Order: sequence, then C-alpha cells, then structure tokens
Amino acid sequence: MHEYTALEHNSTVVTVSNKAELRYVLTWAEESGRQVSGYMWDRDTFPYCLSLCGEIVGWVDRMDRALYYKSFSEFLKDIGE
Repeated sequence: MHEYTALEHNSTVVTVSNKAELRYVLTWAEESGRQVSGYMWDRDTFPYCLSLCGEIVGWVDRMDRALYYKSFSEFLKDIGE
C-alpha cells in the first residue's frame, strides 16, 4: 500500500455516503481513541469525508480537497472488517 493511501496520512479521507457508514466510521474513531465532535453525528448531506489521521476527527464536504479519497469498503479492509 502506498503511504498516501494510509488512514494515518494527513491527505487521505474516508468517504461515507449515508448515515450508516458515517456512524460506523465515527464509532470506530471513538473506540480508537479519537475525538469526534457532536455535530458530526447529525450530518445528513452526503458524500461526507472524514480525516482520521490525528487525535481529532477532521472533515471535508467537498470532493477536491484531499489527495486520496478512500471508499467505505477500503476503510473496512484497512481496519480488518
């Protein structure tokens, strides 16, 4: 795997396309020790992209801001699900 595609890379985001995917990623992030802002749980506009590279989950709602957009299925493979 290329470094820029890793979850830990600061230019990689996980793209979610519905509330179920969003909640799954946010729950995983919290269980992994990352801080998640309360407003993120209430998003209802998709696609939504989450940055998991640091201690605080970041986000972007545009599809031209990251180097690599990881799909939800790629995310699941990365975390071993």
